[in-house]
Amino acid sequence: MDSTLYYGTSIDAVDRNVAGIWRQGLLNTTPYYGQVGSNFNDWRKPVSKFALKEDDLAQRLRKNVYIGEYDISDELWQKSCGVVDEITRFFHVTLKKVASRYYPGLSFGDFVKQGSSREGLKIRHPDEFDMILPFTIEGVNIHAVPALDKNGQLIPAHMKLQISDYAQIQNVIYGSQYQSLKINGVFENCGTDLVLNAMCFQTRVISSIMDTTIAEIQKEIDAKNRSRVCFFTLSKTSVFPPTYRFKITLESVAGFDELTHAQTVFSSCQASRRVVYGEAASPVWNAMHKEIEFDIVPGLLLRIDSVPNSDGMFFYYK
Repeated sequence: MDSTLYYGTSIDAVDRNVAGIWRQGLLNTTPYYGQVGSNFNDWRKPVSKFALKEDDLAQRLRKNVYIGEYDISDELWQKSCGVVDEITRFFHVTLKKVASRYYPGLSFGDFVKQGSSREGLKIRHPDEFDMILPFTIEGVNIHAVPALDKNGQLIPAHMKLQISDYAQIQNVIYGSQYQSLKINGVFENCGTDLVLNAMCFQTRVISSIMDTTIAEIQKEIDAKNRSRVCFFTLSKTSVFPPTYRFKITLESVAGFDELTHAQTVFSSCQASRRVVYGEAASPVWNAMHKEIEFDIVPGLLLRIDSVPNSDGMFFYYK
């Protein structure tokens, strides 16, 4: 196994990178925690800290049958994050190709990492990661307006995604660029405006793109398996609108004895249950899990906000 990462989008390069990250701990990201907003788009390792007299609390948490060992080792964290980053990079490249082929005019941005793994709040197992997939429709300005009922009253917490510019509306209606979106019922007339039908967009367009993307990746994995077995598999496990969940399954690590490893770790955990300078020790997780899930939530990018930092400079936040 090489000790360097391959920079490419072929299934061979991705497979070698995933195997190298998981087996050898090769790094494909270097997070910088001083950044904020969209300038920080990485996974943040959780840190457990307790006050000097809270060592009993740390032990009680670990002994609790519903909590157990909550700390994550640096090694396992880096490997899990690295595998997810490498495979989602491959997934994103394939998805953009699918979208441009079948739905011209629909543009996807980079994944925006979200949830406990980004916020440094993940505990126990680093086996689930969340991402937003921002998208825009080229050539149109879409804005959110309050939704009204038939009596003209505001519907609380409901918005319509609306296109109001006359020239843009005519371009959508008569232009060929948006033909596939129109066929799938994405645009609807609403008086003199056009609105987006979120249900049709979700169930027809986005679901089609996700299914085609995973099918094309599987086709590449199958082709590779004819010469050498791929180190990982990728499958779509469920859909909870608007969330799409995918599962990465890794091959067993050669020579890895989970039972012996778990027994060794259990002993080290017992010896490590102490607090040093107010910070809990970080024993290794009790097993090398071979399944990692990641959730994708598509989201329409309406605007880019800015947030100030402590130096008075502004960072742009999507």
